[in-house]
Amino acid sequence: DFCRNQYNVSGLCNKVSCPLANSQYATVLEQEGISYLYMKTVERAHTPKNMWERVKLSRNYLQALDQISKHLQYWPEHMVNRCK
Repeated sequence: DFCRNQYNVSGLCNKVSCPLANSQYATVLEQEGISYLYMKTVERAHTPKNMWERVKLSRNYLQALDQISKHLQYWPEHMVNRCK
């Protein structure tokens, strides 16, 4: 089964990769040729408008990987690897 949520990392509909089922979630999306890291945290759950934090990633692949590692430093390793 495929998930229709735009923030889903893998595209598959299961509990591990569902942004609706997880209070802490991160994904990388491209909008108009620019890549962004979107992060959802528990602390922002009370304000749905501000639930997702958006960080612009560098065009350089290695620098973008470094930015992802830096922003997701204290996140579970499997989530960091999915975003990379």
